[in-house]
Order: sequence, then structure tokens, then C-alpha cells
Amino acid sequence: MKLTKYLSLVALSIAIAILLRMFVFRTYLVTSNSMFPTLSPGDHILSLNLRSTFMPIYSNDIIIFETLHGLKASSHAEIFKKELLIKRVVEVKSNLLSNHFSYFVAGDNALESMTKSEIGEVFCYNVVGLPIMLYYPLNRMTWLQ
Repeated sequence: MKLTKYLSLVALSIAIAILLRMFVFRTYLVTSNSMFPTLSPGDHILSLNLRSTFMPIYSNDIIIFETLHGLKASSHAEIFKKELLIKRVVEVKSNLLSNHFSYFVAGDNALESMTKSEIGEVFCYNVVGLPIMLYYPLNRMTWLQ
């Protein structure tokens, strides 16, 4: 009887962890120096999944967003590849008519990051995450928001 209770508890814990991972939290690996010194290559971050939570985004927040980069496939065609970027919000712009927000972003490391004019406007529907914690390496563990 006790074994059944423990197995049920383990199964429930695993199910809750999977649901949290799918709908609330995501993990990401930082691969560039564009946010140095806040984030460095090899840092692992925990992020709120903004596709399923509705958190407001403010100036100075760090966000993760999807962007499309064109790759020349031939002289006549261009292939677009989805890429995730992590940047700091420097300006929030709202469109009251459509109730949509957009953001201008930049990296903390100006020498290694694209400028806000190179990135352009980031629309609210492209934002996928709001990083809340740098959790690895352990000696750099800190809250990000």
C-alpha cells in the first residue's frame, strides 16, 4: 500500500513538472557575448514562457524573442530562418488602436551586439520569454528581473 502511494506521488510530481516545463517555464543556453556582462556564453537561464503567461514588459526588462534572418539560397531566392535573440528593452511603444505593444531592444555589450536600428521593432507576438534567473554556472546564479 505504501509503495503505491509513493509511486502515485512520484507520477504526480513528474506530471506537474512536465506541465510547468511545457506551459510556464523554459530554459535557454546563451551563445553570444551580446548581453555581457549580464549574460555570458555558456550561461543557462530560466525564463517565463510568455506565450502562455501574460506578464507586462517594461523598459530595462530582458526579453527573448523570435526574429527571422534571411539567408541567400541562390541569386533569386532567400530562405528565412527563425532565430531566438535575447536583448534588453530600451523603449516600449504602444498602439492604442490595436492594443498591441512593440519594443526596441539592444544588447548590454554595444561592441558585440546588433544596434536597435539593425534589429528593428520587436512586436509583442514575437516575444517568447522573460528571463527570470541565471541558474548555471552555479557561481553566477542570480535573479535577472
